[in-house]
Amino acid sequence: MVQQLLPLLPKELGQVALIAALTGTIIGAVLWLLGARFSRPLVTLVAVGIGAFVGRQMPAWMNWNVNSMAASVGGAVVLGMSGFLLHRVWVGLGLGLLLTLWAAVAVWVFGGGAGTQFTWPAIDATTTWQSLGQSMWDQLPDNVRKLLPYACGGAMVSGFLLSLIWPKFGTVMLYSALGTSLVVVLGLLTIEAKRPAWMDHVPSQTWAQVATLLGLVAFGAIVQWQTAPSRPASAGPTKGEE
Repeated sequence: MVQQLLPLLPKELGQVALIAALTGTIIGAVLWLLGARFSRPLVTLVAVGIGAFVGRQMPAWMNWNVNSMAASVGGAVVLGMSGFLLHRVWVGLGLGLLLTLWAAVAVWVFGGGAGTQFTWPAIDATTTWQSLGQSMWDQLPDNVRKLLPYACGGAMVSGFLLSLIWPKFGTVMLYSALGTSLVVVLGLLTIEAKRPAWMDHVPSQTWAQVATLLGLVAFGAIVQWQTAPSRPASAGPTKGEE
Protein backbone atom coordinates (compact mmCIF):
# COMPACT_ATOMS: atom_id res chain seq x y z
CA MET A 1 0.00 0.00 0.00
CA VAL A 2 2.73 2.48 0.95
CA GLN A 3 4.70 1.60 -2.16
CA GLN A 4 1.60 2.27 -4.25
CA LEU A 5 0.97 5.67 -2.70
CA LEU A 6 4.52 7.02 -2.65
CA PRO A 7 4.49 7.92 -6.38
CA LEU A 8 1.69 10.39 -5.60
CA LEU A 9 3.87 12.33 -3.14
CA PRO A 10 6.41 15.01 -4.12
CA LYS A 11 9.87 13.63 -4.84
CA GLU A 12 11.96 16.61 -3.75
CA LEU A 13 11.50 18.81 -0.72
CA GLY A 14 13.00 22.24 -0.30
CA GLN A 15 14.29 23.42 3.05
CA VAL A 16 11.03 25.16 3.93
CA ALA A 17 8.94 22.16 2.86
CA LEU A 18 11.16 19.81 4.87
CA ILE A 19 10.80 21.94 8.01
CA ALA A 20 7.03 22.07 7.45
CA ALA A 21 6.89 18.27 7.07
CA LEU A 22 8.91 17.72 10.25
CA THR A 23 6.76 20.22 12.15
CA GLY A 24 3.62 18.51 10.87
CA THR A 25 4.96 15.16 12.00
CA ILE A 26 5.52 16.48 15.53
CA ILE A 27 2.06 18.07 15.60
CA GLY A 28 0.61 14.78 14.41
CA ALA A 29 2.31 12.91 17.24
CA VAL A 30 0.85 15.34 19.79
CA LEU A 31 -2.64 15.03 18.31
CA TRP A 32 -2.27 11.25 18.22
CA LEU A 33 -1.80 11.04 21.99
CA LEU A 34 -3.26 14.24 23.47
CA GLY A 35 -5.59 15.87 20.93
CA ALA A 36 -8.88 14.83 22.53
CA ARG A 37 -7.92 16.45 25.84
CA PHE A 38 -7.80 19.88 24.19
CA SER A 39 -10.49 19.26 21.60
CA ARG A 40 -12.77 22.22 22.28
CA PRO A 41 -10.08 24.96 22.02
CA LEU A 42 -8.55 23.22 18.99
CA VAL A 43 -11.90 23.01 17.23
CA THR A 44 -12.63 26.64 18.09
CA LEU A 45 -9.25 27.74 16.72
CA VAL A 46 -9.78 25.81 13.48
CA ALA A 47 -13.28 27.25 13.13
CA VAL A 48 -11.93 30.78 13.60
CA GLY A 49 -9.35 30.20 10.87
CA ILE A 50 -11.91 28.79 8.46
CA GLY A 51 -14.32 31.62 9.23
CA ALA A 52 -11.64 34.26 8.62
CA PHE A 53 -10.66 32.71 5.28
CA VAL A 54 -14.20 32.17 4.03
CA GLY A 55 -15.31 35.60 5.23
CA ARG A 56 -12.43 37.25 3.39
CA GLN A 57 -13.27 35.47 0.14
CA MET A 58 -17.06 35.72 0.39
CA PRO A 59 -17.44 39.29 -0.99
CA ALA A 60 -15.53 38.31 -4.15
CA TRP A 61 -17.42 35.03 -4.54
CA MET A 62 -20.84 36.64 -4.09
CA ASN A 63 -20.05 40.03 -5.69
CA TRP A 64 -20.90 41.85 -2.47
CA ASN A 65 -19.86 45.47 -1.93
CA VAL A 66 -18.49 44.69 1.53
CA ASN A 67 -15.06 45.32 3.03
CA SER A 68 -13.20 41.99 2.94
CA MET A 69 -11.50 42.57 6.31
CA ALA A 70 -14.83 43.24 8.02
CA ALA A 71 -16.27 40.10 6.44
CA SER A 72 -13.21 38.17 7.56
CA VAL A 73 -13.63 39.30 11.17
CA GLY A 74 -17.35 38.55 11.07
CA GLY A 75 -16.76 35.08 9.65
CA ALA A 76 -14.13 34.34 12.29
CA VAL A 77 -16.47 35.40 15.11
CA VAL A 78 -19.48 33.47 13.81
CA LEU A 79 -17.69 30.23 13.02
CA GLY A 80 -15.51 30.52 16.11
CA MET A 81 -18.62 30.67 18.31
CA SER A 82 -20.12 27.73 16.46
CA GLY A 83 -16.93 25.75 17.00
CA PHE A 84 -17.13 26.40 20.73
CA LEU A 85 -20.87 25.84 21.17
CA LEU A 86 -21.37 23.12 18.54
CA HIS A 87 -18.24 21.19 19.34
CA ARG A 88 -19.81 17.77 18.76
CA VAL A 89 -21.04 18.78 15.30
CA TRP A 90 -17.60 20.03 14.26
CA VAL A 91 -15.96 16.86 15.55
CA GLY A 92 -18.46 14.84 13.53
CA LEU A 93 -17.67 16.82 10.40
CA GLY A 94 -13.95 16.44 11.01
CA LEU A 95 -14.15 12.69 11.56
CA GLY A 96 -16.41 12.33 8.54
CA LEU A 97 -13.98 14.23 6.32
CA LEU A 98 -11.03 12.22 7.62
CA LEU A 99 -12.80 8.91 7.02
CA THR A 100 -13.75 10.18 3.56
CA LEU A 101 -10.08 10.74 2.80
CA TRP A 102 -9.21 7.27 4.08
CA ALA A 103 -12.00 5.80 1.96
CA ALA A 104 -10.68 7.59 -1.13
CA VAL A 105 -7.19 6.18 -0.50
CA ALA A 106 -8.63 2.68 0.00
CA VAL A 107 -10.58 2.90 -3.26
CA TRP A 108 -7.46 4.10 -5.08
CA VAL A 109 -5.32 1.27 -3.73
CA PHE A 110 -7.80 -1.60 -3.92
CA GLY A 111 -9.96 -0.35 -6.79
CA GLY A 112 -7.31 -0.44 -9.48
CA GLY A 113 -5.96 3.09 -9.29
CA ALA A 114 -2.50 2.17 -7.99
CA GLY A 115 -1.27 1.10 -11.44
CA THR A 116 -2.48 4.30 -13.09
CA GLN A 117 -0.25 7.24 -13.88
CA PHE A 118 -1.51 10.28 -11.97
CA THR A 119 -0.13 13.78 -12.43
CA TRP A 120 -1.05 16.61 -10.10
CA PRO A 121 -2.49 19.54 -12.09
CA ALA A 122 -0.41 22.68 -12.38
CA ILE A 123 -1.73 25.54 -10.27
CA ASP A 124 -1.47 29.15 -11.43
CA ALA A 125 -3.36 32.42 -11.14
CA THR A 126 -6.15 31.18 -13.42
CA THR A 127 -6.77 27.92 -11.51
CA THR A 128 -10.12 27.61 -9.74
CA TRP A 129 -11.35 24.97 -7.30
CA GLN A 130 -13.70 23.70 -9.97
CA SER A 131 -11.03 23.38 -12.67
CA LEU A 132 -8.62 21.76 -10.23
CA GLY A 133 -11.17 19.18 -9.10
CA GLN A 134 -12.28 18.46 -12.68
CA SER A 135 -8.69 17.93 -13.82
CA MET A 136 -8.04 15.46 -10.98
CA TRP A 137 -11.34 13.66 -11.54
CA ASP A 138 -10.64 13.19 -15.26
CA GLN A 139 -7.41 11.33 -14.48
CA LEU A 140 -9.08 8.70 -12.30
CA PRO A 141 -9.71 5.22 -13.74
CA ASP A 142 -13.31 4.25 -14.46
CA ASN A 143 -13.45 1.74 -11.59
CA VAL A 144 -12.27 4.35 -9.11
CA ARG A 145 -14.78 6.93 -10.34
CA LYS A 146 -17.62 4.42 -9.96
CA LEU A 147 -16.73 3.44 -6.38
CA LEU A 148 -15.46 6.75 -5.04
CA PRO A 149 -18.80 8.58 -4.48
CA TYR A 150 -20.36 5.65 -2.61
CA ALA A 151 -17.29 4.95 -0.47
CA CYS A 152 -16.73 8.60 0.41
CA GLY A 153 -20.41 9.28 1.04
CA GLY A 154 -20.72 6.28 3.35
CA ALA A 155 -17.55 7.26 5.21
CA MET A 156 -18.75 10.85 5.70
CA VAL A 157 -22.13 9.81 7.06
CA SER A 158 -20.61 7.12 9.28
CA GLY A 159 -18.09 9.46 10.85
CA PHE A 160 -20.64 12.19 11.48
CA LEU A 161 -23.22 9.86 13.04
CA LEU A 162 -20.57 8.11 15.11
CA SER A 163 -19.58 11.39 16.76
CA LEU A 164 -23.18 12.38 17.42
CA ILE A 165 -24.13 9.04 18.97
CA TRP A 166 -20.89 8.37 20.94
CA PRO A 167 -19.26 11.79 21.41
CA LYS A 168 -16.22 10.74 23.42
CA PHE A 169 -15.46 7.77 21.17
CA GLY A 170 -15.82 9.96 18.10
CA THR A 171 -13.52 12.60 19.57
CA VAL A 172 -10.69 10.21 20.48
CA MET A 173 -11.00 8.47 17.11
CA LEU A 174 -10.77 11.79 15.26
CA TYR A 175 -7.54 12.87 16.91
CA SER A 176 -5.98 9.42 16.94
CA ALA A 177 -6.71 8.87 13.24
CA LEU A 178 -5.71 12.43 12.32
CA GLY A 179 -2.46 12.24 14.27
CA THR A 180 -1.62 8.84 12.79
CA SER A 181 -2.31 10.15 9.28
CA LEU A 182 -0.03 13.17 9.76
CA VAL A 183 2.78 11.11 11.28
CA VAL A 184 2.65 8.41 8.61
CA VAL A 185 2.22 10.64 5.55
CA LEU A 186 4.57 13.47 6.51
CA GLY A 187 7.06 11.08 8.12
CA LEU A 188 7.23 8.90 5.01
CA LEU A 189 7.45 12.00 2.83
CA THR A 190 10.46 13.23 4.80
CA ILE A 191 12.13 9.81 4.80
CA GLU A 192 11.57 9.34 1.08
CA ALA A 193 13.07 12.75 0.36
CA LYS A 194 16.08 12.62 2.71
CA ARG A 195 16.68 8.99 3.74
CA PRO A 196 15.19 6.78 0.99
CA ALA A 197 17.21 3.76 2.17
CA TRP A 198 15.12 3.67 5.34
CA MET A 199 12.09 2.75 3.25
CA ASP A 200 13.53 -0.78 3.04
CA HIS A 201 12.46 -1.27 6.66
CA VAL A 202 8.78 -0.64 5.85
CA PRO A 203 6.89 -3.97 5.57
CA SER A 204 6.12 -4.77 1.95
CA GLN A 205 2.92 -6.73 2.62
CA THR A 206 -0.26 -4.68 2.40
CA TRP A 207 -1.89 -6.56 5.29
CA ALA A 208 1.07 -5.75 7.55
CA GLN A 209 0.91 -2.06 6.67
CA VAL A 210 -2.85 -1.91 7.25
CA ALA A 211 -2.48 -3.78 10.55
CA THR A 212 0.25 -1.37 11.68
CA LEU A 213 -1.85 1.64 10.73
CA LEU A 214 -4.91 0.36 12.57
CA GLY A 215 -2.76 -0.61 15.55
CA LEU A 216 -1.41 2.94 15.80
CA VAL A 217 -4.92 4.36 15.65
CA ALA A 218 -6.13 1.93 18.32
CA PHE A 219 -3.18 2.69 20.63
CA GLY A 220 -3.71 6.45 20.30
CA ALA A 221 -7.43 6.06 20.97
CA ILE A 222 -6.79 3.99 24.11
CA VAL A 223 -4.31 6.53 25.47
CA GLN A 224 -6.63 9.45 24.74
CA TRP A 225 -9.61 7.66 26.26
CA GLN A 226 -7.76 7.79 29.59
CA THR A 227 -6.76 11.45 29.30
CA ALA A 228 -9.80 12.97 27.55
CA PRO A 229 -12.51 14.64 29.66
CA SER A 230 -14.92 12.07 31.04
CA ARG A 231 -17.82 14.15 29.78
CA PRO A 232 -17.07 15.30 26.22
CA ALA A 233 -18.37 18.59 24.92
CA SER A 234 -21.85 18.33 23.45
CA ALA A 235 -23.58 20.19 20.65
CA GLY A 236 -25.08 22.65 23.13
CA PRO A 237 -25.87 23.19 26.82
CA THR A 238 -27.69 20.40 28.59
CA LYS A 239 -30.93 20.92 30.44
CA GLY A 240 -29.35 21.58 33.81
CA GLU A 241 -26.69 23.90 32.43
CA GLU A 242 -28.84 26.44 30.58
